[in-house]
Amino acid sequence: DYVTAIRLYNQALAIDPEYKKAQLALADALLLDGKFDESRTMLDKMLVKEPDNEEVLRELGKVTVAQNDPATCLKTYTALQKNKPQDANVFNGLGVCYDLSGQHDVAQEKYQKAMTLAPDNLNVRSNYGLSLALGGKTKEAIERPKPVEGITKARESRVVYYDPTYEVPEDIKDHTGQVF
Repeated sequence: DYVTAIRLYNQALAIDPEYKKAQLALADALLLDGKFDESRTMLDKMLVKEPDNEEVLRELGKVTVAQNDPATCLKTYTALQKNKPQDANVFNGLGVCYDLSGQHDVAQEKYQKAMTLAPDNLNVRSNYGLSLALGGKTKEAIERPKPVEGITKARESRVVYYDPTYEVPEDIKDHTGQVF
């Protein structure tokens, strides 16, 4: 429940306005609740104090993607790349930014770089396939990315069965305190 999360993080920030974890969590809750401008405003204020803060830049990158703002997205992920030149997620973010701007060939280069850094990252592989399709390379998009080594179907030894004799020591409650 994002509304409750937003309320609680605002309460925490009323007590300590400089509490960074609450600021970031509030920005994320605002993003997930579709309040992109509010989230971005909070992150921009945080960046004034710490322009190279990696967590803030990553969160701002997500907001700029949600806002369909490829120019700021590229600026944000380029700043991250300076501090994290070997981070597959940064290259994935750059790929998304280039895809947003319609530069699918450049985006695919970024995804390929990300796949060399983290070949089993399924987000990168999915984004690469989508970029190929968006760039008109439908056949390549269907053929690639190849399956990741080591990911297999469930075997008997990997199946977990529910134990109906297990007793929960106390009632499980939802966010409003209601028992399931």
